[in-house]
Amino acid sequence: SGLITGKLLPGNRLDLKGNAALAKGGLIWRAEGQEFTAALETTELAFGWRTGVWQGGAGLQQLSGQAAATGVYTANGKRITLNRSTLRLDAGQQSMRAALDLALAGGGTLQGDFSSASAVGSGMPDSGDLSLEWDNIDSLLLKPWLPRDFNLEGQLTGKASGKLLKGRRLELAGETIFSRGRAKWQGGSGEVNADLRTASLAFVWREETLSGKLSLALAEYGKAEGSFLLPIPARLPVLVDRKGTLQGMLSGKVQESGFLTAFFPGLVQESHGELDLDLKLGGVWSAPQLGGSLQLARGGAYLPTAGIRVSDVQLTAALEGDRVRIDSFRAISGGGHIEGTALLWLKGWQVAGYSGSVSGEKFQTVFLPELQLSCSPQLSFQGGPDSVTLSGDLLIPEMLIADSQTPTIVRPSSDVIMEEAEAPLAGRNNPLIVNGQIHLRLGDKVRVKSAGIDAQLGGSMDLVLQGIDSISSRGEIHVVKGRYRTYGIDLDIVRGRLYYVDGQVKDPNLDILALRTVGDVRAGVTVAGLLSAPVVKLYSEPAMAEVDIMAYMVLGHPLGSSSEQGSMVAMAASSLLSFGQADSLQEQIKERLGLNVFGVETVNSSGNGLMGYKEIPGTPSGMAPAKPAGTESVLTVGKYLTPKLYLSYGRSLVTGGNLFLLRYDILKQWQIETQSGSESGVDLYYKLEFK
Repeated sequence: SGLITGKLLPGNRLDLKGNAALAKGGLIWRAEGQEFTAALETTELAFGWRTGVWQGGAGLQQLSGQAAATGVYTANGKRITLNRSTLRLDAGQQSMRAALDLALAGGGTLQGDFSSASAVGSGMPDSGDLSLEWDNIDSLLLKPWLPRDFNLEGQLTGKASGKLLKGRRLELAGETIFSRGRAKWQGGSGEVNADLRTASLAFVWREETLSGKLSLALAEYGKAEGSFLLPIPARLPVLVDRKGTLQGMLSGKVQESGFLTAFFPGLVQESHGELDLDLKLGGVWSAPQLGGSLQLARGGAYLPTAGIRVSDVQLTAALEGDRVRIDSFRAISGGGHIEGTALLWLKGWQVAGYSGSVSGEKFQTVFLPELQLSCSPQLSFQGGPDSVTLSGDLLIPEMLIADSQTPTIVRPSSDVIMEEAEAPLAGRNNPLIVNGQIHLRLGDKVRVKSAGIDAQLGGSMDLVLQGIDSISSRGEIHVVKGRYRTYGIDLDIVRGRLYYVDGQVKDPNLDILALRTVGDVRAGVTVAGLLSAPVVKLYSEPAMAEVDIMAYMVLGHPLGSSSEQGSMVAMAASSLLSFGQADSLQEQIKERLGLNVFGVETVNSSGNGLMGYKEIPGTPSGMAPAKPAGTESVLTVGKYLTPKLYLSYGRSLVTGGNLFLLRYDILKQWQIETQSGSESGVDLYYKLEFK
C-alpha cells in the first residue's frame, strides 16, 4: 500500500514523491538445495525522484533521486532491524552513479558505491566499477552458503572492490575479519563448539572460482592457516557449480577441548589435548574429499561411567577421503597402558564402520567404590554404530569386588505413574550390541570382599557374547584362598568353585565347602546348585546334630545350657541358613535349653497395650504371654516358671536394647503384664476364647 504524488514542470521535467508500506511479506532464497527464508515486517519506503524526459527524440536525458527505507525481517529465528537504508542515484548522458548506505540495529553498517560510463537511457548498465565496505555485520547473512550442520555466530568487518563486466560477470578482491565469534558444528552425536578470537580472510572472486587465504586464532590458544579454491562462478545471480572441483588446505596447532565429548556425550567428559593438523580438501562440491594427517599429543579425558581418568593419550591418524586410518594409539590409566590401531569408515561425517586391534598391560578400566578392575587385553574388534564384535584374550591381573558404601536408593513401586515422564526407549540401557568370543583369565590379584566373603580368585573361562544381557560361558573360577565371616562365624573356604557348562555367566553352578576346624572336629557348610538358587547344608566330620554343628562354627564346642550361647547360635543360623532351616534349628536350641519360647522374629507394637498381645503355643496353661514390641528384629528367650507365671527376656538385634517381661494369670480370663526396659509399664488383658 502507498501513495505517490507528482507534478509536471517546465522543460519536460517531472517530480515524484511518495510513501509505501509492506507488512506480512516474505522472501524465499534457495541456495545449494537449502531454503533461506526471511519474514518481512512493517517495512516502510519513502522516496522522491526528479527525472528529465525525452528531448528531440534523444531519449531519457537525466535521472536523479533518493529512496529511504526502514524495516524488520526475521531469518532462522533471529530478527534483524534495518534502522536506516538510503539509495541515491544520479545518472546522465555521460555516466551514472549509485550509492547505498545501510545501518542495522546493533551498529552494523554497509556502504556501497557503483559507477558506470553507461548513459541513462541505455537501460541497466552492463559494466562499471564497484566497491563495498561493511562493519559489524551479523554472520547470519552467510547461512545460505554454509553447510547445513555448520553455523557461524559473530560479526563481520571488511571491504571489497572490483568491476562489473559484460554478461553480468564480476571481478572482486577484498578482505574480511570475523571477530567475537563462535563456530558450531552439529554432528549426529553432539555439538562441537570453537570460540574464535579472530578469523581473517583475503579473497579473489573472478571467472569460475572464489579463492582465498584464511587465518584463524582460536580462543583456546591455538591457530591455523589455510587456503581454498571454491567452484563459485563470479557472475550474477550467484550460483555454485555443484560439480566443480574443490581445493583447500588447513594446517596448524590447536588445543582440543570438548571435541570427543561432542562425539560421545555422556561417555566422555573433560576431553583435552594438543592437535597438530595438516588437512587437505579435494573432490567436488557435492562430494568433498578430506585428506591429510592429524596428531594428538598429551591428551586426556574423564570417563564417568567407569570412574577413570585417561591421560597421556597419543594418536596419529591419516585421513583418506571417507576413511580415517589410525596408525597408532596409546593411553595411560592407573599406571597401566593400552595401544592399538584402527580403521574407520565415514558416511556424512559420521562413523559408519570400524575395525582394529588393541593390546595393553594393567590398564585401569573401572575404578568405582564397588568394583576396581585392570585389564591386559589382546583383542581385535570390528563393527558399526549399533554393534561391535570382539575376539581374542583378556587377562584380568587385578580386580577388587567390594561392598558398596552407597546408601540404598528407595525406588517407586511398579504401579507408580510419573506424569509427563519420558517414555522408555527399547534398548536404551545398552545401545551398543556387543558380540564375539573372548578367552578370559584371572591373575593373582583378583579378590572379592563382599557379604562376609574375603577370597582370592583364579581360573579362566571362554565367553560367548550375544549382547550384554546374553553371555554364555564354559570354564571355572575357583577360590585360591579365602574366609567367610558373619555374626560370629569364621570359616575357611576349603573348596570354592564357580563353574560353567555353556550356561549364562551371571548364573554359575556352585561347589563350595567352608569349615571351621577345632581339634579333630570340622564343622561348616556346603553350598551347591545355581547362584540364583543356592542350596546351603550343614556339614561336619564326624557327623553330629545340626545344633552342635552350628555351635562348633560359632562357639568352637557343642551347645551347652547357656541361653546366651543359644542366642549367638540362633542369630548366626538366621543369617546363614534359609528361613525354614533357621526355624528348625531354633526349635532344636529351644528343646536343648528347655525353653518354652526361643527365636528371632520381627515384632510390631501396633497392637493394644504397651507390648501387644500374641498367642504363644505350647504354654502349660494355654494362656499366651506377650512378645516384645517394635518394628525390629528381637531375639526372645521365655519360660513358664509356674503354669500361671511367665518370664521372658528380649534383646533387639538392631538397637541392642533389653526388655524384661512378666505375665501372671489373675483369673481364668484376666491377665496382668508388666515390663521393664527402654519403656516401663503395666497392662491388663481380658481374654476371649473362640472354639
